[in-house]
Amino acid sequence: MSLSISPDESQILAAVRAWLLALLPAGTEVVRGQDNRVPQPKGPGFAVLTPGRLEALSTPVTRFPDGFPQGPGSRCDQLSCRLALMLDLYGPGSGDLAQTVAGLFALGTELAPWPDPAIQPLYAEPPLQGPFLDGERQMEERWRLPLLLQITQTLTSSQDFAATLTPALIEVDSLSP
Repeated sequence: MSLSISPDESQILAAVRAWLLALLPAGTEVVRGQDNRVPQPKGPGFAVLTPGRLEALSTPVTRFPDGFPQGPGSRCDQLSCRLALMLDLYGPGSGDLAQTVAGLFALGTELAPWPDPAIQPLYAEPPLQGPFLDGERQMEERWRLPLLLQITQTLTSSQDFAATLTPALIEVDSLSP
């Protein structure tokens, strides 16, 4: 059975990253959190995006598109989910950047359109300042911003359909005396 989901996690993070790159100052790197053997980006400031909790907002809506006669049919389950992401902003002025991102996130798509209509902002929690010790044991400025998105995913799987049926009568008395 073939199974696919769209948008998947990498597509979601790429869309959020593209949205952030359009807002943040030029040269600010946005990287994925919890990657092993990846050094901290160089430069005065950077952002780290870490996926968190994913929970269903509703029951799935199921469709059965029949591909006959061109191809096989499929089952499409539309899932509405809430995805929590943690955005960590590092460097000088990261507090102002956190407040700017939170404000634009609250406005939704009015001022900063999203690249994918299946990914929409719900809300941002208030930014939190948290200490960060770098490799030289020096304090760096870091602001954490919890972001919540509504994701509409489509889970597609192959589905068999009966194109034609030939009914047959079976005499019950002869099979079950």
